[in-house]
Formats: sequence, structure tokens, C-alpha cells
Amino acid sequence: MELKKEDLVQWLKLSSVKGVGSSRMLKLLSIFSTVDSIYEASAESLFSTRIFNKSMIDEYDSIKKKDSRYFEYIIDECENHKIQIIPFYSKRYPSKLKAMPDSPLTLFAWGDIELLKTKKVAVVGSRESSEEAKKWTFENTQKISQQGITVVSGGAKGIDYSAHRGALSSNGKTIAIIGSGLFKLYPEEHRELFDEIKHHGLLLSEHPPEYVGSRISLLRRNRIISGISNCLLLVTSSTE
Repeated sequence: MELKKEDLVQWLKLSSVKGVGSSRMLKLLSIFSTVDSIYEASAESLFSTRIFNKSMIDEYDSIKKKDSRYFEYIIDECENHKIQIIPFYSKRYPSKLKAMPDSPLTLFAWGDIELLKTKKVAVVGSRESSEEAKKWTFENTQKISQQGITVVSGGAKGIDYSAHRGALSSNGKTIAIIGSGLFKLYPEEHRELFDEIKHHGLLLSEHPPEYVGSRISLLRRNRIISGISNCLLLVTSSTE
């Protein structure tokens, strides 16, 4: 891993404070320079930035005082399974995604993170798309992959599945953005697909590995799909 375990523990504690989004985090890092400096800062120093309000400072103080075992468990499990943790401030964090107003504070990456540096096309569409649309997606993502371009999609049924399969069928590269944790991959019937992507592409999530996902998290992964991609291809909205 790029960072020491204690650095990642500090980061995960800081990023778990409610209300500390990417915009506030950028401001904090511009003032304190490092996560360690933020972690060691007094309540008065944090309050004087006008970035943290009193309730956030109280919550952060409580999190810092709590046992670190939960955060250490996340880090250990990631290391054991070769999942890389990419904090918002890391050089490995995609610059285009970082520029968005609501970027994920942490990315969990399972597979080839060098794909984040490649040219990427996001391919999205409905889970209920027609067979014709899915066939078109499969054939055209094959062609896209043959040009050395990485196909990005969300791992769902319908267009997403066809996009990933098209890329893999031509020995191309694909990235699946997951709305759950990487140990709770959804949908379950795509296990074989996800396993192939893990070994020949990249699985990417903003959630700790054991997170089961929610309707909101599935929707919010869309900003990552567009945020890491150079362009977006909308195949179809629905069979209707």
C-alpha cells in the first residue's frame, strides 16, 4: 500500500465525519497540508477554519477517541485481498473525478489500477433494454476495446453487462463501478463477470468492502462512472 496503516486509519476516521465532503476536505488540506496535521489539530484550530462546525468537531473528537479496530480491520482485509485504498489526496486518485463537487473521499480498487490512467468511455443504459440494444452494445464495446480504450460501466443487468462482456470478449479492458462494497458485489448473478473483471480489469467502489449497498449508493455510483471517463455513451433508456 502507498500509505502506512496509521495514516490510513487517520484518513478513514476523518472521512467518516458527517458533512466532510470533498469540497471541505480540499479546504482543510489547503490549510493544514497533511491529514496528520488535521488529526493533531486542536478543536479551536479546526473551528477557526470555519470549515468544521461544533457538532462536526465533537463527532471527530469522539471518533478519534474510539478504538481503531474497525478501521484497522478494513485496512487488513483490503491488504489481504489485494484491494488498494486510494484516499482523495493520493496521486493515484483520478484528477477528473477529484475536480467534481461531490467526489468520493476514498476509492477501493480491486484489480489493475493502471486502467485509471487510460482513455475511458463510459457506457450506460437501462437494465430493461431490448435484446437489439444489448447486442449493439456488445458489438460496439468490442470495437471500442480493440482501439485500446477502456470501457467503464456499472456492473448491472442489461446494457452494463453487455458493455463489460463486449470488452472482455475482445481481450480488452473494462472497469466496473460498484454501488456496494467489494465483498458484497451486486447483482449476485454477475459473480462470474465480476471475477473476470477483477482479474482482467478493475472493480472500483467508494464503500468499505463489507458495505451491502442501498438504492442511493447504486444511484450515486453514476457520478464516479462519468467522473473517471473521457466521454459517455448512452445506449438506450428503456424498452419503453
